[in-house]
Amino acid sequence: MKLRCIEKYFANFTYGKVYEVVGQTKSYIWVINDKGQDHQFDTFEKYFEVVTDNAPIYYNNEKGSLYKFAQDHELNAYEFDLVKRLVRCRKKGNFVQDLEKTKFLIDLYLKEWKEK
Repeated sequence: MKLRCIEKYFANFTYGKVYEVVGQTKSYIWVINDKGQDHQFDTFEKYFEVVTDNAPIYYNNEKGSLYKFAQDHELNAYEFDLVKRLVRCRKKGNFVQDLEKTKFLIDLYLKEWKEK
């Protein structure tokens, strides 16, 4: 079983990170924390959610996916990439770097649009 940490201020576990359950009995589960230590839980729902994939937390699509948004608004590849970068820039922790890439992409889009 895999668990995603859903508690932002939980010592030695990272919010959004997926952890493998390394042991389980009828009453307890064991997870290795970020320091490599066994951590035993009798109830884990306050801190974790069970996951079936390893998708990072910033791929949460509970409000609908960006792909559906792009289709609904008939965005081309450049426009979709720009929207995607703007929406995700704060979530991934590389804010400035992601915005710099977005600026570069806007310039490239303008250049190629003028060449048509």
